[in-house]
Amino acid sequence: MRLPPRVPLGTFPTPLEPLPRLSRELGIEVLVKRDDLTGLALGGNKVRKLEMLLADAVAGGADAVVTCGSVQSNHCRCTAAAARKLGLECGLVLFDGRHNEENGNLLLDHLFGATVERHPAAAKPRAEALMTELGRRYRRPYRIPFGGSNALGAAAYAWGYQELLEQLGGRRGTVFCVTSSGATHAGLVAGQAILGGPQVVGVSIADRVVDARPRVARLVVETLRLLGEERPYRVTVLGGQQGGGYGIPSKAGLAAIRLLARTEGILLDPVYTAKAMAALIERARGGQVAEPAIFLHSGGVPALFSYAAELL
Repeated sequence: MRLPPRVPLGTFPTPLEPLPRLSRELGIEVLVKRDDLTGLALGGNKVRKLEMLLADAVAGGADAVVTCGSVQSNHCRCTAAAARKLGLECGLVLFDGRHNEENGNLLLDHLFGATVERHPAAAKPRAEALMTELGRRYRRPYRIPFGGSNALGAAAYAWGYQELLEQLGGRRGTVFCVTSSGATHAGLVAGQAILGGPQVVGVSIADRVVDARPRVARLVVETLRLLGEERPYRVTVLGGQQGGGYGIPSKAGLAAIRLLARTEGILLDPVYTAKAMAALIERARGGQVAEPAIFLHSGGVPALFSYAAELL
């Protein structure tokens, strides 16, 4: 597999750890791939993507990066930190959501010195135009799409899948991941298509499955093309965990946060990973998982602090 260049930002490989107490609780073997421990700016899956995205930015002579997301965006927090690590400026277009307080990821954006522009949620359809306008502040801005979700960002998770295979040492099983903007899921599927190995199951945390699946499939095709591969692939997206939608915790997700915290001392976030873990728990208890169940922990922990009322 021909991977794109990377610039060092995080700590890799991330650990693959057993979860013995959760495994006993669910009656199946559960492992966790700790991409919450990627190191930069409290970690998360975006650091892996940014190693490839910002390698492209640096190679093109960029003096700044511009991206967008929600007020509590993990992607924006990691982008702001990565830009500073590389001596670049950072502009963020942020859209108001459920929690708009100056804490969690938004606090960290300010600490990293990002230029932050706040907009109402209704302005999301204008994200590209708003990023273009913000980019005019800089000489050579490099624009990153929402969530780092393009073929280059997804290719980072073909690399992540390769890393996971090496750690599994020939074992198979089922990989569970979050499906939102789609690049993490698509990259894992591309990796599985090229290398073989465990099935990949994405859990939609907001969108309908009928909308999420084709988005991921398009990214898989683009990622395989970028990697110089043409392989058959399968995109599996689970529904039933979206709750009230993006940024709105679900009852099952909040239960998953408490279960992981109290059995394994591991923190999930209410927006993304809690909903994906809720799907793993539900399917494990229903006998619907090929063992071991492998949970890709994609981070997001800073958002916990904005959801204290719901959690307590």
